[in-house]
Amino acid sequence: MKAYSNPKIYGDLESLYWLLMSKHIKISKTYRIVILEQQVYPRMLLLMDKTLKLHFSKKRLSKDDISEIADKIKIELELLKSNLTFLFKHKQISNGFYLETYRKVEVISKQISGWSNFLTS
Repeated sequence: MKAYSNPKIYGDLESLYWLLMSKHIKISKTYRIVILEQQVYPRMLLLMDKTLKLHFSKKRLSKDDISEIADKIKIELELLKSNLTFLFKHKQISNGFYLETYRKVEVISKQISGWSNFLTS
């Protein structure tokens, strides 16, 4: 029997989530509440949820449904990049941390595009 494993994209989202959590206390309270707690963390959990739903439902979904879910994930990733840019511009995260997280989001975005193309072909 094959061992269960989450898709790589889920692992990368989880890794990004924990990376963002590691900076939680270092961000000033206002930005932490308004940006991280109300936007970034819920968005990350939504991305992880959509990724797992796509993974487990891929055989039951039509190609249009798969494309729609993948597009929604890509939109959420763009909003996440916007949140990261906002935190960087307001000097809440360092240049190095910004580049590291932004690149991770870019990699995840490419993964979802490739995964979507694979599932719909």
